[in-house]
Amino acid sequence: MEPGGAQGRWYSAGCERAPLTAADHLVGREGHNPSPAVMVVGMAGGGPDGSDPGPEALFDPVDSLPDEKSVALVEEKEDLAIQLDQAKVALRELEERRVAEGVAVQEELLRRDRDTAGLHLALEQSQALAQASAAQVAAIEATKVFRYSARMRRLYGRLRSRGPGPEVSTAPAVPETAPEPRLSFAAWTERYDTLGDDDRKAIRFRVNQVADPPLISVLLPVFNPPEEYLREAIDSVRDQLYPHWELCIADDCSTEPYVHEVLDEYTRTDGRIKVLRRSENGHISAASNSALGLATGQWVALLDHDDRLREHALALVALAAEADPEAAVIYSDENVIDARGERLAHYFKPDFDPLLQMGMNHICHLAVVRNDLLAAIGGFREGFEGSQDWDLLLRATEAVAPAVQVRRNISRQGSPFFMASRRRARSSGMTARSTCSASCSGATFIRYSFGVWRWKSTSR
Repeated sequence: MEPGGAQGRWYSAGCERAPLTAADHLVGREGHNPSPAVMVVGMAGGGPDGSDPGPEALFDPVDSLPDEKSVALVEEKEDLAIQLDQAKVALRELEERRVAEGVAVQEELLRRDRDTAGLHLALEQSQALAQASAAQVAAIEATKVFRYSARMRRLYGRLRSRGPGPEVSTAPAVPETAPEPRLSFAAWTERYDTLGDDDRKAIRFRVNQVADPPLISVLLPVFNPPEEYLREAIDSVRDQLYPHWELCIADDCSTEPYVHEVLDEYTRTDGRIKVLRRSENGHISAASNSALGLATGQWVALLDHDDRLREHALALVALAAEADPEAAVIYSDENVIDARGERLAHYFKPDFDPLLQMGMNHICHLAVVRNDLLAAIGGFREGFEGSQDWDLLLRATEAVAPAVQVRRNISRQGSPFFMASRRRARSSGMTARSTCSASCSGATFIRYSFGVWRWKSTSR
């Protein structure tokens, strides 16, 4: 076939078609693609001579470009597509932000729940503490000590309400007469607390006048004491000016052979000495109860295996019991002596003070208690080793009316008799026994519900 005019021809595979105009590209014919630029490359045999017509024989679409309205629609469609993509991105970001905010809200709610639970727990603990404190206050108010100190508290409140008192001059007062020189302790002891022969005769005479002299049982628990101390303790009882006593010794399974020899020697010498040998070591409370089981007297005196009594101690106890038949507990001053037997310090005790007794064992030695009272309170309690005397006296004074039945005994010279206590320290060769408790290794403090500190030793 020959080319058809300036418009050119379409070549297809073995087909001939009519020439196309520009309108054909925009409107399209039936069965043809109305694409704005359709070109078909000639196949073999497409040219007049059967050869490839080449690029210059292709249809040129320049004459078939779309109009401005179509271009605008295409651009608008592209803009809408861009806006749709942007909207999708914004929606996705909004959804992510909403999810993050929801997670934050959940975490905040969980945190508030935990805080609320913690506040409820703290409130319950505070209420429990308040109830425990109220119970402690009620227990304190129910004690005799609280009732006895009511007047003192009212007086203290009135004194505080009056405000500070008048100013007191700090200038030293000029004495009208020269004061007497202060006595040394040794000089005081020699002047006021040394017995002579006339004193001993007077004490014996006064004791013989007692119509019904009470039997005093002296408890002496023993466990491996130095032989010298053991002999001094027993001799101090045997040397008493008051003859109506019995010495109740409980050997807490001592391992030193001389302990048995010394005890056998004294039991053969004096029939008032009783000895019980325990089959096992039970420590001081159990040994004291064993000695208490031997006691038959109306009064029970407490003595340690390293203590020493003054010769008129039991005589003054008997006279005090005769003077006050309602007395239930009698105690004395005490002294500390060194390895040579010389006094180091005198402990001048006050009259019985229940508040002071709760803070420290100011009764200590020499302490004498009615036997029936000890039976009523159950004797010594095991588990209080190291403070067994303090625990015993706290329960004893709680069971009686202290203002009437607890007595501090004094001698006719106006000087309290004393029990000399000695416990040598290996490092210094002398001891200073505490007035409220002996110093011992492995000791701990235990607090009780009424707020008083007691001393308990974990070793003997």
